[in-house]
Amino acid sequence: MTLKKLRKKYKMWQTLAVVFLILAILCGILQYGNWDKLCFGAAFFSVIMAVYVMLRYGRCRVCYNLLDPYILFHGGHCKFCGTPVEDEEEKKC
Repeated sequence: MTLKKLRKKYKMWQTLAVVFLILAILCGILQYGNWDKLCFGAAFFSVIMAVYVMLRYGRCRVCYNLLDPYILFHGGHCKFCGTPVEDEEEKKC
């Protein structure tokens, strides 16, 4: 998976988590049936998926250690082995 796709998936799951959390709080305040429990469940699932994407795809290609999210989104080097974090598409050009 390229870094561009990784960033897109991570931001999508983070955005969904925030949206469902806000909906859950609003439904709880308005006492709108059991929708608050459903929205809290969806927010929890979205947070779990965001963590999964980072654990699954956010690793160094050489030493397989987890990369810092700042390095993934802004570029840099692995702090364990010093390998530069580059996009696969950038290497081909």
